[in-house]
Amino acid sequence: MVTSLRTAGFAALALGLAGCSANGGSLELAADDVALCAPRTSEGTTYIGMPLDNTGDDPVTLTGVDWSGDMVEHVEFLVDLEAEQHDQMVGTMAWPTDDPWGHEDEVLARAIPVEGAVIPAGVTADLLIAISPASETDDAVVEETRVSYVEGLGYTATSRMTMTISAETGCAAP
Repeated sequence: MVTSLRTAGFAALALGLAGCSANGGSLELAADDVALCAPRTSEGTTYIGMPLDNTGDDPVTLTGVDWSGDMVEHVEFLVDLEAEQHDQMVGTMAWPTDDPWGHEDEVLARAIPVEGAVIPAGVTADLLIAISPASETDDAVVEETRVSYVEGLGYTATSRMTMTISAETGCAAP
């Protein structure tokens, strides 16, 4: 079940990727109508992945991430520049976990801070979003993610993809 959620989550992101580029810039994020939901873990951190697709002819340098949401205590953003070439793009992931998919440690070892990360031309990187819920009984929801980057000029790419960390055992994305 967990593996199918991860696979379905990444498939939904891949299908929805073609939607959001920024004001003429080359960085594409998940489409606004994509929604992912991950069950809350009792221990560890829950990550949701969002592809960052550099469709341009030049590298882009990430300068920051801003977000908005509800019932979220903290959000941390990392980027894995090699996820696609290793076939390790994340839909959802918990770490540490008793039910690993086998690559969590590799993904997190490669993950670097967003600010200053350079995505080469034609490469899809994986934005890893660690969401910490503010409540044990309410869902934590990130509704908008804005990625700022430099590609000659400065741009901001925005995705209104909904990411939910569910307070319930089961998880049904909206």
